[in-house]
Order: sequence, then structure tokens, then C-alpha cells
Amino acid sequence: YIADYCHENDINTVVVGDIRGIRENKNIGRNNQQLHSLPYKIVYSLLDYKLRLYGIEMVKQKEYYSSKCSPNSKDISKKYASKTNRKHRGLYVDGNNIYNADCVGAYNILRLYLKKMKKDHIDYGNLCSPINVTV
Repeated sequence: YIADYCHENDINTVVVGDIRGIRENKNIGRNNQQLHSLPYKIVYSLLDYKLRLYGIEMVKQKEYYSSKCSPNSKDISKKYASKTNRKHRGLYVDGNNIYNADCVGAYNILRLYLKKMKKDHIDYGNLCSPINVTV
């Protein structure tokens, strides 16, 4: 579905969070066991394969502080990170704005990539009303 969508909408690059090393040196008990059981390498490989069929590039981007920083913050770094903005799983509150937490994380991963590529960031206005897609 992702590869088809990108092809149909002339998207030539897909940026995904690079989670390599996310579990290292962390003792988070049961959550650590659950993270270890997820087949990220297989998912990345299959997605990359499907995208390449259409000539679409998949880029992995480190996720440092992407889920803890507001989409309004000047930068994505420890300086701007706040654990208190994530009120509940799936909910990110920043002042009067309420966002889907996954959308904030994905937007910030894209911001990190665009910064690395020395490109302007994109508007985040639609983060308040994400669209559900059933696959």
C-alpha cells in the first residue's frame, strides 16, 4: 500500500525512523522484551524492496528526541525535549494545541531529515487532524 500510494502521488523519497540502537543500554523490563521481538529489519527490508520496484528511495533517519519535541520548537534536540507534553499514549499536548503523538514524531523525523539535507521544513497545520487509513 505505501509503495503504491507513493508511486501514484509522485513521491520519490520515503523517510523512516532509524531505530537501530534504540534498545541498547536500556533496562526497561517487559517493554525491552517486546521491542526485541518486533521484526524491524524484515519490515525495513520489505518496504525498501517494494519502494525500489517503483524507483522510490527509502532513507533511514535517526529519531533522537523526535517524540519529545513540539512541532513548534526551533530545533529537535535535548534542549527542546519535554516528557510532560505526552499526556497519554497517542496524545501530545503543546499549549492549546493537541496533536496525535505519532504524527508529531513522524513530522519531527522528517524535520531532522530536511535539516540534514539543508532544506526548508514543511507546514505542520494538519497534525491536529490526522486521517485514518485502513490497510
